[in-house]
Amino acid sequence: MNREMPVRQGAERLETLRDGLLALRKSLEDEEVRQRQRIDAALPKHRLSAVNLAHYLGLRKQDVRHLQLELAALGLSSLGRCEGHVRDTLLRLCGWLSNQQDKATGAADPVDWAKADALLHENTQALFGPRPVGRHVYIMVTAPDAADATSAWAEEVVQAGADLLRVNGAHETPREWEAVVSTFKAGAAKLGRRGRVIVDLPGPKLRTEICQFEEAVLHLPRSKDRRGKTLAPTRVLLVATHGGGAQSPCRRTGCHACKAVMCSISPTQASARAPSSCADRATAASSPSATARCT
Repeated sequence: MNREMPVRQGAERLETLRDGLLALRKSLEDEEVRQRQRIDAALPKHRLSAVNLAHYLGLRKQDVRHLQLELAALGLSSLGRCEGHVRDTLLRLCGWLSNQQDKATGAADPVDWAKADALLHENTQALFGPRPVGRHVYIMVTAPDAADATSAWAEEVVQAGADLLRVNGAHETPREWEAVVSTFKAGAAKLGRRGRVIVDLPGPKLRTEICQFEEAVLHLPRSKDRRGKTLAPTRVLLVATHGGGAQSPCRRTGCHACKAVMCSISPTQASARAPSSCADRATAASSPSATARCT
């Protein structure tokens, strides 16, 4: 009886895993149905990839963390690297758990691992050009400002191994982009290379407008160590009228309202708005609340 218990628990565990995979497979197929219009709108050569993308979306909409742990505990794929062939991986896992070797090892879906790998390389080369000689990765260089994109710059980056030029569409104008691209392509052609260009399109920008000006807050420096810890309070000399920049206090004889006040300001004290008039400044200077923020 005791020997049968682990066997029964193991069988129940496999059955639970199979049920989880079948439920996950249904979510993939449901997502494919929801995305059918977009899938049909894709180019015929990309349609298999579009179907697999729908399956991947269906997978990521589910919480599969517990299922992944259970699969990994059995030494099976935990779905972490199946993005290129999602349904094929699920069908193979179901085959292993059902002890159906033909489904586990045979081609279970039009996009299996081999097909996914071939599609990835085909699409990469269609976008970035032929694979570089002697390496697997491409080198992309972001274009500088048009004023800095000289012939010497183009030859230098191509000789350094650049395969592609990235133009950031968020900066400058099409006129400058055209000048940079022409210079880069000329430099690549001079060295017998084909310089491809990728344009990074900018997204929508937030537009802001200043509706009204608020009174400024004075930010004063403080003495800090290399860890940013404040070493001592900041000493501030308050004057009656600010004339711009560094300023000495009022020196008029008998001017009690404009008398300069020296105060020590702790970094923990709050900031105060600058008074607008001479009398206000004197009042603020003599008030305990006349403090400034140290930064």
